[in-house]
Amino acid sequence: MNYQKGNRGLKSYTVEITDTYGGEPNYCWVRRFEVSASSILGAIKKVGTVYSKGWTLDHKIDKYSARYNKKGAPICCFLELKE
Repeated sequence: MNYQKGNRGLKSYTVEITDTYGGEPNYCWVRRFEVSASSILGAIKKVGTVYSKGWTLDHKIDKYSARYNKKGAPICCFLELKE
């Protein structure tokens, strides 16, 4: 097996960041990309390095996906484990 240091257990997550209107996703604009992390929490931390920190969990959709809201801004982020 070919293991590289630091890559053990990393999974790929799709990230979708969009604006909200009345608390609901609006999709007036949207940013989509992928991050590699060992968990959803690790993925949102990586999102925070690009789109600033301050994301709070709104709700877990299921074991493999969640929605986060940006503190003080009408923006939300959806994370989903890529299969």
